[in-house]
Amino acid sequence: MQEFVNVPVPKERVLEVYALLGQGKRSGNATLNELAEEWTEKMVARAIRESPAGMRAVFQYLSSHPDQDITMEELAKGIKRERSQMPGILGAFGRRCRYRYRVSTWPFESKAGRGMGMKVVTMPGKVAERVRKGLEADG
Repeated sequence: MQEFVNVPVPKERVLEVYALLGQGKRSGNATLNELAEEWTEKMVARAIRESPAGMRAVFQYLSSHPDQDITMEELAKGIKRERSQMPGILGAFGRRCRYRYRVSTWPFESKAGRGMGMKVVTMPGKVAERVRKGLEADG
């Protein structure tokens, strides 16, 4: 049986904790080059095909901004969603990565950003190119 621990978290940061937990355990910090190696054209195409509209919009936006640091606020605005919706979109994708695709990384890097509680994501150019191809092929 799994043991649980109560951890006090500021109310305004709870969604970030959920998103982090949705990512699953990561095998250390993958570099952008490692992400590009792990996320092959075939895997990217599958992830796009199996993603709902919100995650497809994330793929579209990040692939149009390769190698750029994008804050969660910028990403939410770019895909016409509320910031509060991002943990749900990314958390669900993180679970698919872990359990369906059997990978420990997302096809983009996620790291602490410029301000308190700010998350930044960066999609490597190689992965962005694969995503654009996958989106085009999927229609």
